[in-house]
Amino acid sequence: MRRKVAYFILGMGVLFLYLIKPRFKNKKKLRKFLKWNYAHRGLHGGDRAENTLSAFKAAVNNGYAIEMDARSCKDRVVIHHDEDLKRSVGVDMRLDELDFASLGNYYLFGGKETIPSLEEALEVVDSKVPILLEIKSEKNHFKNASDVQAIMDKYEGPYLIESFHPLVLLWYRLHRPEIIRGQLSAGNVEEGFFTSTAMALLLFNIISRPDFIAYEKKGGLSPCLLYLLGTPSFVHTLRSHSERKWYFNVSIFEDYLP
Repeated sequence: MRRKVAYFILGMGVLFLYLIKPRFKNKKKLRKFLKWNYAHRGLHGGDRAENTLSAFKAAVNNGYAIEMDARSCKDRVVIHHDEDLKRSVGVDMRLDELDFASLGNYYLFGGKETIPSLEEALEVVDSKVPILLEIKSEKNHFKNASDVQAIMDKYEGPYLIESFHPLVLLWYRLHRPEIIRGQLSAGNVEEGFFTSTAMALLLFNIISRPDFIAYEKKGGLSPCLLYLLGTPSFVHTLRSHSERKWYFNVSIFEDYLP
């Protein structure tokens, strides 16, 4: 009986590792990206709002790589974290209800800047620092990934793709396997119990087979195991260096300078 229990536990452990295992073929390509600190939504603060051209310029000028959020409005891929304008503008409207021209009427966080397009953000960065591009997606995951990559195909600078949604990364796995991709996750994803638990444990890696992971700063069992197995790991979002756990390679930071 004890032997059967031991075999069962061993089998479950092997299955767990199989489910969360990453893709290892791009580890050499990833090395150059692991030398940087990544400014979360650009180097924002004061007059520079998050995910704006001024925040990206500041990051470039100070020698930081940039994490930014791409999502679709009605007719363009834009840079904005939320799916609506409630927090950033105070207007209860979704981005996918508005075209890019209309978004130019809304000023972010009471400032002077509006939501930029992905092309505008890329022009500002101009290949000077790496970009960690998160694709935000609540529906039409394959289309969102395809629309983003159609733009990134014209960009010559260094970049990584990441997303919380494994179907976005599945599109890359199926259609653009040469692009380095990362699975974002956290322990408090606002989904149902089973989905949030699976995401916290990185079980959806079986779908995305990421080259790296990006996990929230409180960490957990899965990111620790993957680090020990040699998986490059990013941590989000640090607000001091002391928050970084030993099993994370790269910092995505905000509200302080590393």
